[in-house]
Amino acid sequence: MNRFTQAGALLFILVLTLTVSGIILFAFYIPVFPDNYRYIINAPDDNPLYYLLRSIHHFAASLTVCAVVAHLVYVLVAKRARAKGMWLTWVSAVGLALFFSAQGITGLILPMDMVARSILQVFLDIIPGETARNAFAVNDAVPVGSTVVLLALHIVPVFVAGTALLLHFHRINMPRLWPSKGTSAGITIGLFLTAIFFPLNLAPIADFSILTGKLPFYWQFMTPLLFVTVAGPAFTLLVLLIGIAIAIYFIKSLGERFAVKPVELNLEKCVGCALCEADCPYGALSMTPAPLENHHPWLVELDEDLCAGCPVCVGSCGFGALSAPDRGITAINEETSAFLARATDPVIVYACKESYPSQKFPGDKSTLVVPLICAGQLPANQVALDYKRGAKAVIILSCKESACKSRLGSMFTRMRMFHLRKPWLRDKYRSGPLKLIADGGGTTDEIEQKIASVRKEFSNEPGDREYVSSETAWPVKTVSAALVTFVLILLFQWASDSYKVALIDKNRSQLVVTGEVFAETAITVKLGGTLLLNEKIAPDTPLGGSVFHKAFDIEPGQKETTIEVSTALSEKTVTLSMDHFLTGRVHTVIYDPRTNELNAAP
Repeated sequence: MNRFTQAGALLFILVLTLTVSGIILFAFYIPVFPDNYRYIINAPDDNPLYYLLRSIHHFAASLTVCAVVAHLVYVLVAKRARAKGMWLTWVSAVGLALFFSAQGITGLILPMDMVARSILQVFLDIIPGETARNAFAVNDAVPVGSTVVLLALHIVPVFVAGTALLLHFHRINMPRLWPSKGTSAGITIGLFLTAIFFPLNLAPIADFSILTGKLPFYWQFMTPLLFVTVAGPAFTLLVLLIGIAIAIYFIKSLGERFAVKPVELNLEKCVGCALCEADCPYGALSMTPAPLENHHPWLVELDEDLCAGCPVCVGSCGFGALSAPDRGITAINEETSAFLARATDPVIVYACKESYPSQKFPGDKSTLVVPLICAGQLPANQVALDYKRGAKAVIILSCKESACKSRLGSMFTRMRMFHLRKPWLRDKYRSGPLKLIADGGGTTDEIEQKIASVRKEFSNEPGDREYVSSETAWPVKTVSAALVTFVLILLFQWASDSYKVALIDKNRSQLVVTGEVFAETAITVKLGGTLLLNEKIAPDTPLGGSVFHKAFDIEPGQKETTIEVSTALSEKTVTLSMDHFLTGRVHTVIYDPRTNELNAAP
């Protein structure tokens, strides 16, 4: 059975949860440090709704990463992913996966706790120039503009991702955006219960005087950052670019070398009804104007690069213009015709091979089991023809509608056989009972039991059309989805709390020179004889002062640091011994313009 067919639909409800909760969180977010942290830490008492939604938002993001991975793996393994024209959908899917990972990282920065401090340092080491580093050099002087930029980095990409989402759906007809009601309700309940009883923990407030320390590691988001710290940003970027190039080549070659066979098209039988165009799950069929000598104004056109060979469209054609690869309607017709001509009280059983894979289908002198690539390939007029030739009953075994590998095959079969979608099976052509069993599979013995059961029902009472589905009841789906959601989130939290890492080298130190100038001041910083800074800093206004922050890395083993400050009135030099410096910390030297003194912060 197909366990991950609804992974894409799960993504939709999770993204919807992220969007709604994100909008509310944005309305309350304060882009000022440390007020943003204080608001979150006091939220349980001051704003319980904010506190609850913050946990739900984080947990939904973690589940989104799982759903993305499950969806990518399933589509890669499924043969439906091997159409040649699928590569653009794949590229957009990989782009969306990278987007969700990046969104998780930027989201972890916004609370401005020590986890955010650690992540920020990784990015500050990558970003060229000193502007960003200097902006986060001192605890009490983080510019509002910098926190606004961090907030924008989390929000603006959402709109860009919309374009990738459109590309992802560009060839999908009738995409299933919503999972079942029970599953949707279960996920929602699971998120709320986990947020209530096991809310998201918050690390201590960001301290920019500390460089490193072991902190909770959210592996679902922070794994790329760990790779950056170990391998370096340049090597990481190189690996990423090579990986993307290999992935694109692999995806394109997968479609070219291992693509499933497209459906076969016979234009001589096409009447231009356009039912196949409407039913194709992947948009591979379109209608084009027919030549003038043709009796019909339109003809169908097949894009083989987009065709996944499912073959749901075959069941929509009542004229035999479309045929499934390796299992054509002509061969099926000949097989059933020969059987009905010799059998007594014959029963025809059409069985989807996806539901009953690799089975030797049972049969006897009065029962013929016809394997199908998908139940959706069975035209209604084929069933009508079976009745006309003497079939006493027709049984169709298909996938569950929520787990159909062809996406729409099982649903369209039910609709066509029960007069809900053209071309449908008309009552006047049905001379015997019809039973559609959408239970999703079984062994050979189970097939025999189903056939025997149906024969017994038909012998006692002729019966009518009947649809039997073993879809799980919605209360069971709700409870199951809630439990799975609950357990997965607890595993995420356990992993992040149990496995703590330090993203920054523990032997690393930094020096920050900060102060305020009221007149043009020359600042010179020498580190072991190496000139790091020689800059003149002027006040922002003639009557006001200008605060400056300059951050520098200190190499291990450095003996001393010399800082020179010269103004129009005097010069001042201070030499700091490295013996007093601790690794893993940011050491601050403060310039006081009133006394023209340099003081090392404790």
